[in-house]
Amino acid sequence: MNKPTIATLSSLLLFGLLSGCAQQQTYPLPEMKALSVEQQCTQSFWLDCVNYPFPVKYATVHDGKDIEWQIAYMDEYLGQDPSPPVVVLIHGKGMYAGYYAELMRDLLAQGYRVIAPDLPHYGKSIPGNLDNPITRSLDDTRVAIHDLLSNELNIDKAHFLGHSMGAQWVLGYTLKHPEMVDKIVLEAPGGLEEFSTAPFFSPNQADSYDNWYKIWGSTVTLEQQKTPEDIALFNYFKAKNPKTGTIMESSSGYFLTETPMTEYITDVRQFMIDNSRDEFESWTKTYIRDIYSMGAETLKEDPKSLVKQLDRISSPIFVTYGEKEPFIPTTVFSNNQDLRWDIVKPLHDRLSEAGNVPTVVIYPEVGHFIHTDIAEQFNQDVIRFLGGKSNDNAEEVAKYQAPIVTPPQEVIAFFDSFKAAILSQDKARIATFYADDFVENGYDKSSFLAILYSQLKNVTDYKVSLVKFEQDSAITDEYFVEGMVDVGVMKVPFKPGSKVRKTEQGWVWLGNRKS
Repeated sequence: MNKPTIATLSSLLLFGLLSGCAQQQTYPLPEMKALSVEQQCTQSFWLDCVNYPFPVKYATVHDGKDIEWQIAYMDEYLGQDPSPPVVVLIHGKGMYAGYYAELMRDLLAQGYRVIAPDLPHYGKSIPGNLDNPITRSLDDTRVAIHDLLSNELNIDKAHFLGHSMGAQWVLGYTLKHPEMVDKIVLEAPGGLEEFSTAPFFSPNQADSYDNWYKIWGSTVTLEQQKTPEDIALFNYFKAKNPKTGTIMESSSGYFLTETPMTEYITDVRQFMIDNSRDEFESWTKTYIRDIYSMGAETLKEDPKSLVKQLDRISSPIFVTYGEKEPFIPTTVFSNNQDLRWDIVKPLHDRLSEAGNVPTVVIYPEVGHFIHTDIAEQFNQDVIRFLGGKSNDNAEEVAKYQAPIVTPPQEVIAFFDSFKAAILSQDKARIATFYADDFVENGYDKSSFLAILYSQLKNVTDYKVSLVKFEQDSAITDEYFVEGMVDVGVMKVPFKPGSKVRKTEQGWVWLGNRKS
């Protein structure tokens, strides 16, 4: 990072960005170090080459397996109150506490004590833990940070803000220590969708580095082979065509807005490549390992998955996403497709039914890093939420309409053919569209068809609108369908769990398989 960039960032940190913040601040702006990264280090990259905005402290703590960790953290407060309100900031996967500089500044100016730790194997919590296992779980890190907060810093209760994986971390921590958590802010949260176990999230990887590396080792290698150019392009939603070398727009990336803070984050990732090889190995392996760590907590097959327990949380929750969120839903693992319908609404409904209606804001023209894309607005919204104020831009989640899903063309053709058969009222022809092992709510094929035939005279149309078309992860040729059928006189929903099957002869209805 060049000197003008450092000077610019230092200026932003020292004098503030918030419009009208002078009227809100009751404390003088804190003195901060300019965020900078040295390109060449002779010793530790993280200890010697990466600057954080405030002094970094260290504490020795233990996780649930009684493994000792050296945890780096910032802990700042500007006032004199012996028991000020506390905000704990938990960073995302691959990140570190330093990237919260602007948010820390604005929270401190409002009278909060702010604690920002580096999770085990991230940031300045890498060098002192190089001999500790990469296979530590998110729960292991929760135990370690709880030891820091409760036993080292004597925190009894705090607000918690988490970004991405850090948001999932906060949710899991709240379930374990509800007495410690006041209000919750979730920035682009992970952990709100469930994944299938095999093969990526199998339990035999939990404590076995070898089993994990067999599945994920090639992904680690790809991460380690990234060049500075690869990193810069990806971070700003660009990619290089491998055949032509042409720079193209990409659907994935970190930052939609380039700022001194995003330059700092990019420099850290680029410069770590050629410094402190052991630290680079630890960071890259942890960065990939935590894909597994996140998925292992959110398995569809697990009756106690994190997602299934969210209705136990009673703390007020502020959920934030960017309209251009590139990573969530995680369709490749969850089959979810729509941020609002598949992620936000289920969370909202689950919490609301338990009496804890969350505040949800989805910011236009914003991606995964909300606190860097729109630092000023996001920081203001966080401060307002923690202060008990409403948000004029909150989503009316209860009024969400289901998105229409377009299935493959061959499935559309199946629906069209079935419509023609239904409107022809040819019973023998209609029967060919049903599998011999069809079952729906206890009715086998013949019983179901008898009921259908008795109603054919009332059917004047057959239009299918799907909100879900998803392959059954356990049965390759079977697909779940969810939505409505307009039969002319009324609209009829598919029964929960309804399926179709692909055969060599074509598609057939399976029913919902409930006998």
